[in-house]
Amino acid sequence: MNKKMRELLAKIAQKRMNARDCMDGENKDLEKAAALMDEADELQKEYDLEKRLYEKEKEENTPSEEEAKEYYDANEDQFLNGETVHAKHILVDNEDKCQEILEMITTEEKSFEDAAQEFSTCPSGQQGGDLGSFGKGQMVKEFENAVFDGELNKVIGPVKTQFGYHLIWVDDKNEGEVPEYDSIAEQVKGYLVNKKQQETYQSKLKELREKYCK
Repeated sequence: MNKKMRELLAKIAQKRMNARDCMDGENKDLEKAAALMDEADELQKEYDLEKRLYEKEKEENTPSEEEAKEYYDANEDQFLNGETVHAKHILVDNEDKCQEILEMITTEEKSFEDAAQEFSTCPSGQQGGDLGSFGKGQMVKEFENAVFDGELNKVIGPVKTQFGYHLIWVDDKNEGEVPEYDSIAEQVKGYLVNKKQQETYQSKLKELREKYCK
């Protein structure tokens, strides 16, 4: 559905609602109600026409399976999933406490998970500090830099953020991968439909400018 179709539907609904208001209550105005319904009917005809044109244009712009696959093969980087990490952390209020906990972990007095359960002020502490998997842009910058730049399976930190001091453990990194075509075929086709529609629009706009803006 395009913008014009959405606007027409909104106008039709408003006209019909106003018409019902004119037929209800003490101040009935059946003549005005009839006029509003006629206006709504005219808008409905315009909407139906716009819908047919939209569906025809969409059908013309819908790529074949071969076109979509060819575009995917030539532009795989465009569909690359972002880099993600799986990390745990321990959050405390001050750096001294953070250093004490780091010492306990490095000397194997406590495991990272046990230390998280005992000392972390973050709710994730109850799960051993597990934050799950996440990508860039989901954590504060200092934390993000530490986890994406840090080594696997080693304690990182202390890292200071607006929330306090963190010790971090990254146990998995996914550098990003291109999903199989079959899993994103509809996404590729949708992208190509929009691309073709934009190209058609720009072409028509250019024609109009050349015809009327000389």
